[in-house]
Amino acid sequence: MLTLLTQSADYPVSKDDLCEAIKVSHDDDNFVLLGLIASETQRYEAFTGRVMRLCTYELKLDRLMDPITLPVTPVREVTKFAYLDADNVEQTIASSDWYMRPGIAGTDIWFSKGFSVPTLSSQALPVSITFSAGYFTPGEDITNPALAPMATDQRNIIALIQRIYDEDKPMTEAEMREIMGHRRVFR
Repeated sequence: MLTLLTQSADYPVSKDDLCEAIKVSHDDDNFVLLGLIASETQRYEAFTGRVMRLCTYELKLDRLMDPITLPVTPVREVTKFAYLDADNVEQTIASSDWYMRPGIAGTDIWFSKGFSVPTLSSQALPVSITFSAGYFTPGEDITNPALAPMATDQRNIIALIQRIYDEDKPMTEAEMREIMGHRRVFR
């Protein structure tokens, strides 16, 4: 079970960049534009399967298996990998016992050779993985170029907003597939 724990208030498109792109030079629509940035970023994330801003998730599982797929992209880092043992005591799995690789449906965690699967608690979902995901947003210090915001994603979000702002109707899913379908992560 995947649970969103935290989500950054920063978006991949700033109001100033949006106003410049859609040629708005007044402040009358600030509230509307900020709402559209939020809603259309969320819509773009749902359409593409990409996390566009920093989020923290917890994935709870009923067992340890090879591989474990973290079902969002891009994953920044795993901050906690733990399980409840047979005595219901939380145990941490050392980072030397596993590694991450890109997978078909997200990022896969594989166990290192020599890792022995422990006996788990009989409680529901005794395995817990906490991790951060999402591209860097404008203004963040980019420590990993693979997580830099892509201009393509920013342009696509602006296009979604511009359609609503100019024509008072959202882009259809068929139009989204045609224009930005190449950014989808298939699951």
